Amino acid sequence: MFRNGMKGHPALLCTGFIVFIFTTFTVYLARREISQLSHKVAYLNYSITHFDGLMKWKNHINREYVSSFFNAKVPNEVRQWYAYAKSEVEMLNKLPQDSPELIEHIRRNLLVAPRPGKIEHVPKDTSEGQASKILRHFGKKSHGVFIECGASDGLFLSNTFWLESAFNWTGLLIEPEPSSFKKLLGAGRNAWLMPTCLSLSKHPSLKRVRLEEEELASNTSAVHCMPLFSILLAVNQTIDYFSLDTGGNELDILKTVPFHHIDVKVWSINISKNRKDRADLINLMDINGYGLLKFSTDDGDWVKSDLIFSKDAGK
Repeated sequence: MFRNGMKGHPALLCTGFIVFIFTTFTVYLARREISQLSHKVAYLNYSITHFDGLMKWKNHINREYVSSFFNAKVPNEVRQWYAYAKSEVEMLNKLPQDSPELIEHIRRNLLVAPRPGKIEHVPKDTSEGQASKILRHFGKKSHGVFIECGASDGLFLSNTFWLESAFNWTGLLIEPEPSSFKKLLGAGRNAWLMPTCLSLSKHPSLKRVRLEEEELASNTSAVHCMPLFSILLAVNQTIDYFSLDTGGNELDILKTVPFHHIDVKVWSINISKNRKDRADLINLMDINGYGLLKFSTDDGDWVKSDLIFSKDAGK
């Protein structure tokens, strides 16, 4: 009967069909809008979360790393060695200089393997006379071991370059200033490298170092300084010659060293021409078994502003 009734009303059937189509299309559009809106809401939530994550990461970096990480003046080639996690710095600064953990940190993170290149044979002393006196003391010894602190670019006026080039010495070159360390990396020296400064205490310490290529004194980079004794323990080798030139803090650095626990044969130490400073240095080295070398040369006992001390001369 229902079927017969419909056959009797074709206009009603057509209207019903149109209503059905309209309703279906309206529902489709509504669902599509809801779907698009859901995607937009989801994307907005993701963006907010992502932005919040970025802000948290940025705040973490600002909180966790010292300013040298962001210092655009530090060359990109060496920036990896001048990014210090604050938490790690604070932890290391509490360690004594003979701490196994500190020694391992130096070996793992600060010692840079040699990058030997093609260096021409150097026929004469490139230093201001220090290398010649060292070589004379050792009787033109070959294959000696050195440490040079204040190595700069590793070439100009280097106290060890001639020893390495002409007599096959090797060792460790220490340079804290980032631009100079970049040059040192490319110098082709057959020696280990270390981008650090020497601490004035028996613990590591953070220090501001002026960037060499910047005119403003305010342009500095943070450098994590290591105790000299810690570095010697990390190297763990007899040192024939140690060249120490830190620009004025040599005596304070040496006062942190337990000399009876190290094996360094000869030192050249850059010291001011102030008589008291020199007398204090000579006294410190004498107490620890090092005597001032006496060379029978025209320039007397002084090598520019360096004093040279030997264990043999102290006996």
